[in-house]
Amino acid sequence: MNAVDGEICYSISDFNVDPVALNDLPDLLRQDETNITMANPQLYLSINNPLAGYSLDASSGLTLTACREDGSRKPYSLDAGELINIGHNAGIAGPYKFCLAPDPSAAGSFEGFANAVPVRYQGLGNVLSGNGLPSTIEVSFDDPKVGPGKVSNFAVPQTLQKLEGVYKFYAPLNLGVNSKIVYDEVTDGWSDETLDKVTIEKLKLGATVSNSLPFDIVLSGYPVDEQGNQCKDLATGKPVGLGSITVRAGETSSIELESTGTITGLDGVRYFATAVVTKDGVTLRPDDTIKLTGIKATVSGFYIDEL
Repeated sequence: MNAVDGEICYSISDFNVDPVALNDLPDLLRQDETNITMANPQLYLSINNPLAGYSLDASSGLTLTACREDGSRKPYSLDAGELINIGHNAGIAGPYKFCLAPDPSAAGSFEGFANAVPVRYQGLGNVLSGNGLPSTIEVSFDDPKVGPGKVSNFAVPQTLQKLEGVYKFYAPLNLGVNSKIVYDEVTDGWSDETLDKVTIEKLKLGATVSNSLPFDIVLSGYPVDEQGNQCKDLATGKPVGLGSITVRAGETSSIELESTGTITGLDGVRYFATAVVTKDGVTLRPDDTIKLTGIKATVSGFYIDEL
């Protein structure tokens, strides 16, 4: 027997995609408290169909899993009822092109993917969301298969081409509403024999802040001891902060933060720059930065030493 007639449903195996590593993003976006949602990112696919010559269609689901360094994993699959449905009208080689996005109608046309078939994928905008960015994103095609469909005069035996394709992930950092960016840094090493004997009643931290981000940032901080712990008020035992101040988008400002409470054992300060996006479509550029220069601390209090 050299050929058969009947119905075919062929499950596809070994259709694997290497995980996407997120190792080239700026430190600004890699802080533990940063939470980013994207406004309409787009995943473009170009795939062949090994059985198109027999007028068979193919289909697959898709899941992206955000993997973080703490071992946590969060999957995001296509919307309910959505599939990547690969036709047969363009032959085996195709290519059959798709645009997966929260709103494919607003995706425009990415170079090389004109007339891509839209597939709604609401979860794509949340793949980066959570406490800090994921370290990798795993890509898995769910139940990929050719058919079911009727065939006539299907040659056997037969070696089929592999299901192959390429993808492009187009995701300019158009941040969604309530995206949160938190950048923190510690300036320390101040402790010495003299400062250790000073009881500080007031600590002032001055700096020049350049904010080239397209949204306002709030600067805050607190004093730390040699162990990196937040200093506590000697009278109440409560943590001592430095207050907060807002620096407007695109501005450079001289700022001063001031503590309330009496402390000892000062070794430095930990400061934070926090931004919360209040409207969709705010875009980050590669050269957007937050810079603090001319950091200067002044203290007032009293010094006690033994003669």
